[in-house]
Amino acid sequence: MLIHRADALPELMEACGRRLGAVHLRFVHPEAEAPAIRVLVSARKGSRAPLVVLPPLVLHGPEGRFTDTAARLHAGQMRLPMRPSG
Repeated sequence: MLIHRADALPELMEACGRRLGAVHLRFVHPEAEAPAIRVLVSARKGSRAPLVVLPPLVLHGPEGRFTDTAARLHAGQMRLPMRPSG
């Protein structure tokens, strides 16, 4: 798993090539209406499972404070799942 700049996604996907599969992406947005600034990438060596784009992580609400999820992550009160729920 890694965290990288969102604008580097094409290079990251190229680097995965055919060696990695089960790629799961979660984009990180500073605010709900802002472009993603980071992407969280999880992958498995040798897997042939398809790419999955998970719901985004939004860091700040309209009032400028952390969203509930971001606050809980920052405080170490939860982990951000990198696999689809269900």
